[in-house]
Amino acid sequence: MGPCLWALRGRADCAHRRYSAAALSPAGLVVGLLFSAPMEPTLFGYTEGQIAQFGLSFGVTAFILYMLFIVLNLARESKAGRFGTFVLFLVLSFGMLGFVAKQVIQWVLAP
Repeated sequence: MGPCLWALRGRADCAHRRYSAAALSPAGLVVGLLFSAPMEPTLFGYTEGQIAQFGLSFGVTAFILYMLFIVLNLARESKAGRFGTFVLFLVLSFGMLGFVAKQVIQWVLAP
C-alpha cells in the first residue's frame, strides 16, 4: 500500500513524510472513507467459502453420478454380465467411496 493511502486510512505518519487529516482535501477524505473499510469479496452475493462449499457438495456429487453413468455404460457396451458389472463398479468406483464416506462422517459428527 502506498504512503498516501496509509495517510488516508487515518494514520498520521508514513515512511517518507507526515500527513495530517486536516491537510487532506475534501476529495481526499472521501477517497479515504471509500477505501478505509475493506469489504469481503463476493460473487453474486456469495463469499468464496460459500461458493467452494457449494461446488464441493453439489458439483462433486454431480461429477460422481456422471462417472457412475460412464461405468454403467462401459459395463453395457462390454456385455460384462452381472458379476462383471459388479467388479467394474467395485473397482472403478472405489475411489468415490472415500468422498461419500467423508460426507457421511461429517454429517453424523456435525454439532
